[in-house]
Amino acid sequence: KISKEDLKLIKKEKIFSYLTSPLYDEVINADKVYKEYQVNFKIPSSYYDKTLKSGNILTSGVIDLLFLSSNCYYIVDYKTDDVEDINELVNRYKVQLDLYEIAIKEKFNAKSIRKFIYSIKLNKFIEL
Repeated sequence: KISKEDLKLIKKEKIFSYLTSPLYDEVINADKVYKEYQVNFKIPSSYYDKTLKSGNILTSGVIDLLFLSSNCYYIVDYKTDDVEDINELVNRYKVQLDLYEIAIKEKFNAKSIRKFIYSIKLNKFIEL
C-alpha cells in the first residue's frame, strides 16, 4: 500500500512515459531478461593506462538491465543524476557502459550490443 503522502510524490507521467517507450516494448518481448546482472571480467591494463604494455585488471560491476532481443544484447543503466544536459550523463558514464560491453562480449560471445542510459531526471533513454 502507498500512503496518500507518498502517492503525491510519485510522478505518474514519468512512469507512463517509460512504460510506453519503444525500448520498454523490446524488454517485454525479449528472449531473455536479466536484472541487476553481476559481471566479473578481465581487461588489459592498457585500457586504463596506455603506458602499461602487459597484464590484466579484474573488473566487476552490476548491469541494471540486460536483455537479449533478436540476437542483440541491450545494456540499460538507470541514472538518477540531477542533470539538465544529456551530454553530461554520456561523459560521466560512457566508460562504464563500454566496460559492460566488454564483459557481455566475453561472457556471451555477443556480436551485437546496444547500450543505453535511462535518465530518471530527464525521463529519457540515451543511446551510446
